[in-house]
Amino acid sequence: MTISLSSGSPLIGSPIIVEVEADQVPSAVTLAYHRIVLEVFAALEGVDADYTVQQFYATIGNEETDLTKHFDISSALQTVADKYEYTCNAATYPRIKFRIEAWEEKMVNGQPVSGTHTHFPGYDQQQQDMYLFALMGAYSKADRRHADTFKKVVGFTRKPNTSPQIVCVGETFAYTPAFTGAETTPATSPFTGYSLDDLPCGPTSVVQTIATQGLQTIGGVPVYAMAKAEASRDRREFRFINSLGVLESISVYSLAEVVANLESVQYSRATEESFNNFARVFYKKHDGAEKLKMSSGALDRHWQQWFVHEFCVAKHVWMFVPDEKANAANSINTTVSSESRGNWLPVHITTEESISLMKRDGSEILEVAFVVEIDDEGSLDSYLRV
Repeated sequence: MTISLSSGSPLIGSPIIVEVEADQVPSAVTLAYHRIVLEVFAALEGVDADYTVQQFYATIGNEETDLTKHFDISSALQTVADKYEYTCNAATYPRIKFRIEAWEEKMVNGQPVSGTHTHFPGYDQQQQDMYLFALMGAYSKADRRHADTFKKVVGFTRKPNTSPQIVCVGETFAYTPAFTGAETTPATSPFTGYSLDDLPCGPTSVVQTIATQGLQTIGGVPVYAMAKAEASRDRREFRFINSLGVLESISVYSLAEVVANLESVQYSRATEESFNNFARVFYKKHDGAEKLKMSSGALDRHWQQWFVHEFCVAKHVWMFVPDEKANAANSINTTVSSESRGNWLPVHITTEESISLMKRDGSEILEVAFVVEIDDEGSLDSYLRV
């Protein structure tokens, strides 16, 4: 039996295909069944004390033409990665460490037979199991279509460089630097990216306070920082986990509307009625969470697509809620970061079912309208006053 990787990348949200070729059983042998059993041993590095084991099966139907089977093991790795809890803070993201064992099971002449276990990627010089390493995140189908059979991991952002991202002095900018090859000793040169068999570490996100006004580059992204005086209370900062599995941030200026859902349930208390004694009606009211209807503001085509395919579909999103008292106390100090002026609240982003990405008549500005739904009940304005 032989085991090999046939296609994939270090990002477990995309397929990682393992090819297993079984040994042929001679035609003279009476064979009731013949199948391959594949086990994936996986653990979240630095988190799990032991390995999670998942099994896959494939039946061999023809001993001459059906000996090679393919297994997508990404689901086994994703099960392990789902235990990781993302936060809105800078972090070094763990690798998923895994290895594979496979063997054959047969029914030969009425007797069950289990073959020798084959280990992949094999053993080191001390005869200890070697491991492969993967990361959280996923490549899109478009990424995979334009890649070879294998795709290496290098960068961790899809932000375009066609125009600068707008921020304000005092805001924070979250990003995750790309791999450079310097993560290994000695440094990898020339560097084209890391694969499953040579990934040295997980990516590390960075949160940087914007201190300088004007055009600049942060983490490879062109950024234009407006003066702190130009910031408005309607401006909102967001951090989110992007499709590549790491922390990023975006801030928008266009708050259009704030709405709140209030629920009222009516109950009637039954009583025996008389001339001046009758049933009463009671209302049970529930304070609802607020929703912020927002717009990205004017965008070029590339930034609009980024908003739609990255920010609006993010599963983990946090919005910064400022503390009005802290803002007033530090209104003169332009070096105080927004980190010290409030809290980050978990939210989720919703949009209309369809978003217009292009109109040839040129009558409309390109933008993306979205709704920020707050999980917590009550008013955002009073969130930090008590």
